[in-house]
Amino acid sequence: MSRPNIQVYVAGPDVFAPHWDTFRQEITQYAVERGITPIFPKSEPDDGPADIYRCNTRLIRQADAVIANLQCFRGSEPDSGTVFEVGFATALGRPVWGFNATGLYHEKVAEHYGLSPDRAFPITCKAGYAVESFGQDLNLMLAIPLRLRATWQEALDEINSAESFQSAKPNSQE
Repeated sequence: MSRPNIQVYVAGPDVFAPHWDTFRQEITQYAVERGITPIFPKSEPDDGPADIYRCNTRLIRQADAVIANLQCFRGSEPDSGTVFEVGFATALGRPVWGFNATGLYHEKVAEHYGLSPDRAFPITCKAGYAVESFGQDLNLMLAIPLRLRATWQEALDEINSAESFQSAKPNSQE
């Protein structure tokens, strides 16, 4: 059974990519076929940063759920703006699905920054900081509250499932 009229905010660094227009068209078609209305972030370069922030947080408040591209962006971590949007949505109680976060977190850190031969902790980076190794694809503060899927299509298909959508509450570990 599908749930029509679910509004889903689409977060991610794709707004900066040359393929943004194509991606937006693909996700719109796929979502609408499933009774989902995608909401895309405002990203017009002529708008000031405060306007973009206010608009995007308003759009997240209007959304029923969020999907977020959590691929590594300019390093071993997801885009910081996307991470903020995920945290903001989670704080509002919106269910969040992440996608494109492949590979274990500590392996991504090692790939980008290298590991220290001095292992005071189980794993440390070259700067000497411990690198968490909990078997997650992301930092635990992202991995715990969201549902991680391989692709945006899988995320939208799961949202389209009424049962999955109803049960998708942030995984509180209080």
